[in-house]
Amino acid sequence: RITERIESLTCYLAQKLKGIKHSNGQAVVKLFGPKERKKTGGTLIMSFLDKNQAVQSFEEIEQKANQKLISIRSGCFCNPGIDEVNNCISTHELSDYFSSHQEGDYHDMIQYLNKMRGATRVSVGLSTSKKDLDTFIDFVQSLVE
Repeated sequence: RITERIESLTCYLAQKLKGIKHSNGQAVVKLFGPKERKKTGGTLIMSFLDKNQAVQSFEEIEQKANQKLISIRSGCFCNPGIDEVNNCISTHELSDYFSSHQEGDYHDMIQYLNKMRGATRVSVGLSTSKKDLDTFIDFVQSLVE
């Protein structure tokens, strides 16, 4: 029953997030992973997009969420390769970056690649209520331009 409940809440959240659009009809959220949310667990990985579909910094999104007392997880991934897949970073781009830099940091790599790294993650668990999800959905709705 716990698995069914988490799956149901996760599907609800994914469906609602997909429906949030900017005034020009463009998506506010890009969800990563399978379109069908069956048996995928309770974590949604996403990026936030402006009205021109540029990826917004997950750090900025996290700050805005914190101001509304909403706890989300953000940053790079500990699963090697998933960040590169999600943000369309090729092996060639990574090779060019690392062969041309003796040192650098996260922000240096973003600037060099001109691509975002990391994402925002929202987890649905045993204690998550529909009201919790609606609070997050309202937050995302507040990002509409």
